[in-house]
Amino acid sequence: MTNGRDRRVEDNLREAFDAVHAPADLTARTLAHIEAERAQQPSAGPAAPATSQKAPRRAARRRVRRRTLALAACLVLATLGIGGFIWAWQPTAYVAIDINPSLELGINRLDRVASARAYNEDGEAVLAETALVGKTYEEALDALDGALDSYRTDDAVVALTIVCDDQARAAALETVGRRCLEHGSGRGVQCAHASEEEHHEAAAAGMGLGKYRVWRALVAAGDDLSAEEASSLTMRELLDRAEAIGADLSAGEDGTSGRATAAHAADASGASAAAEADTSATGDGTSAAAAGAGHHGAHGRHAG
Repeated sequence: MTNGRDRRVEDNLREAFDAVHAPADLTARTLAHIEAERAQQPSAGPAAPATSQKAPRRAARRRVRRRTLALAACLVLATLGIGGFIWAWQPTAYVAIDINPSLELGINRLDRVASARAYNEDGEAVLAETALVGKTYEEALDALDGALDSYRTDDAVVALTIVCDDQARAAALETVGRRCLEHGSGRGVQCAHASEEEHHEAAAAGMGLGKYRVWRALVAAGDDLSAEEASSLTMRELLDRAEAIGADLSAGEDGTSGRATAAHAADASGASAAAEADTSATGDGTSAAAAGAGHHGAHGRHAG
């Protein structure tokens, strides 16, 4: 009778384990531990009067049942903990950075970098010398700020492209990105928001998202530049090429639905460089005018 009840408890436990998607080795170890616990229970021994054996058997069954339920509860909690960690760690937003290095950071719900991906050799070199996964978004950009210095020449353009369904969060990611990367960027930081569909298309093409969007405009304008060739060009070179043929960039630089030509984008980034050149040429006497030009360039980049 006792063996039949124990077997039913074990069968019920196995059914409960089957319903929980836990690692196979964890389930196997738990069941083995239960079997070992049951084997350690005192054997019935020589026949004895029924009245003297009934109480110890009931107590033994209760102990087995309590241990079984406790182990099952631990298993369920462990499974929920693993699932919750995976849920929290998965990227919910992506930030693409294109200069010539093309990088992409996956940002999770905790505002930490859950993934870092390079789309060209320069990007791989940057990631090889910079540990980003696990850092907060701002910490990661601060770390990248130094690693990208050698690529931010006087005529360089930094493209920051945000992929995030939450508009408020996307705006916050853009603000932090602009603040961290704008210092030392020759032509400043051009920000844009992209859709998840564009994000997948860029990844399939093996290109950084910022470069992909300009390349797509080039192709639409009749340029036969391949994705591989486009990926090897800097953002400045792509924008110059787009300007030369009057390519129409299908989304505004701030992610709005407005339309902008490549010439507008190039003019906007050029305004900042012109302001800097004017300041260095004339000295402190014209610093206010240069600052005004830089302010106009920043607005041009944002609206471009």
